[in-house]
Amino acid sequence: MAAPTKFDQEKTFGVEIEFTNLTETEMLGVVRGLETAGLPCNYEGYTHRNSETAWKVVYDGSVRNRRYHKGWELVSPILKGSEGLKQIEVACQVLEDNNAKVNRSCGLHVHHGAKHWTPQQFVNLHRLYARMELTIDEAMPKSRRDNNNYFCRSIRGEILRDVEKFESLQTMQELRDWTTENRGFVDRRYGKINMESWWRHTTVEFRQAAGTIEADKIINWVVFTQLLVQKAEGRKVKMQLEDKRYKRNNAWRLVAVELALHNKGNEMDELAKSAVNFITDRIKHFRSLEQGQQSQAA
Repeated sequence: MAAPTKFDQEKTFGVEIEFTNLTETEMLGVVRGLETAGLPCNYEGYTHRNSETAWKVVYDGSVRNRRYHKGWELVSPILKGSEGLKQIEVACQVLEDNNAKVNRSCGLHVHHGAKHWTPQQFVNLHRLYARMELTIDEAMPKSRRDNNNYFCRSIRGEILRDVEKFESLQTMQELRDWTTENRGFVDRRYGKINMESWWRHTTVEFRQAAGTIEADKIINWVVFTQLLVQKAEGRKVKMQLEDKRYKRNNAWRLVAVELALHNKGNEMDELAKSAVNFITDRIKHFRSLEQGQQSQAA
């Protein structure tokens, strides 16, 4: 497969948007708001049930909420294409209208359909994410980099513990056992990539993004992670964790080179361009912020 240059309108995806600042009564206003906006929604307490048509709100014990004893998670149905992205825009507007907020305990989880994936495609995705993880880390707040967050552990770090063992994995069960062994006391779901969702939902889940109810951030992360999925579905990704092809101070090339997009500007659609530029801009934002902090401390 050539470099992924376009958002695939036929690939399925879903989002889990963690949020806080609402009591249960106020959260029910989100449910009503989504219904009024044309998005069927249910309050289900806590379930892992998938829906093909309705959004749902569940409680989330990992989310801190100063106004209630638990936080919340808005879970989409199975989405696809531009219509799915539009539903995210509507949902985020409802959250904003109802005064939902995010804090450091919130995350954003994105699922992509992987029903027909083979072990090789999962291995490809792990290799690719490990290669890009230092770059993706730079686009995240420090609380979601490296192994700084219990709920999204480093893929690069797991592979580096024993590259030869990882490269020897052949089956889905071997990949699952490898994940369990590497995460030890940590729930095996809690990696920056979670393939445990394949066993439950036939999806692959990306867990690294920080919590947000801003539609443009969510949509760009959906598109960017779909580019990773498309890349993993192509030819074998090589295990190169120390790539010297580009300088680390060029943020755009950091993102584009690994996806082979650095010379594909004319082939990229607007969504793909926006996703790469979004990650690039986040890297620049956090670099500038951290340089300012260093200057103040000096």
